[in-house]
Amino acid sequence: MLWGNGQPPPNHINSKGYFMKTVILLLSMLPSMMFAQAIPTPPTLPRMVTSISAVTKTVTFQVNWVQTATVDSTMLAVFLSSSTTPVLYRKGRSPDTVSFSIPDDTTTYRFMLVSVRNGLASLPTNANFYFNADQYYKLANIQVVPKNPTVLPGATIQFCALLEFNDGSIVLRDKDALIPPCVTEYNKIDVALRKPVGARLRNANKVCLQWQATGGTIENETCSN
Repeated sequence: MLWGNGQPPPNHINSKGYFMKTVILLLSMLPSMMFAQAIPTPPTLPRMVTSISAVTKTVTFQVNWVQTATVDSTMLAVFLSSSTTPVLYRKGRSPDTVSFSIPDDTTTYRFMLVSVRNGLASLPTNANFYFNADQYYKLANIQVVPKNPTVLPGATIQFCALLEFNDGSIVLRDKDALIPPCVTEYNKIDVALRKPVGARLRNANKVCLQWQATGGTIENETCSN
C-alpha cells in the first residue's frame, strides 16, 4: 500500500489496530445514521372546516392535511384545552371527519397529527380550534314558576325564574339556588334539560330581573350596572 506521494503509509495508519478502530467507529455510527434517515416526514398544512349543529348538538371538524412522503399511517389525536389525555386517538386519512358533543364550557380543541413509518414517529403537526361557549349559549326564554298560582289575601308567594337557553337547556341562577321553593320548582324539570354549569350558568348569573305586581306588592332584586 502506498501513501500519497508513493511512500508507504505511516505505521499507525498501516497497523491492524488502527483499521479495527476505524471499523468499530463506523459501525457505532451506523445505527444513529440509519435512525436519522428513517424518521418520517410529518404531515403539513393542517386545516379544519368546522360546523356546529344545534339539532344534533354536535361540533364537527373536517380535518385536512398533506402528506409529502410515503408513511405507514397517520395518527390523529385530539385534546381538550390543557388536558394531556386525548379524547380521540386513532389512525386517520385526509380528509377525516370527527364530531364531539357541544361542550358546556369554553374549550380549545387541540389536534395533533403524527406520521408513522417503520415503527418510528415523526414530529407532531398541530392545529387548534377555540370554541367560545359564553358567546354560543344565549338566553332564549324565561319561565316564571309557579304558573297560575292562587294567592290568598294577605299571603305571600315566592316566584322564581328558570332561564332557558338556545339549546333548550334550563338554568337556575346561583342566587335562586339558595331559595328552597325555587330549587323545588327547578327539580321538577327533566334532568336532561337541567344544565346549571359552565358558560350557561355564567350567562344566567348576569341576568337581573325586575318584577311587576298588580294589586299587591313585590320585593324586587337589586341590579347593578
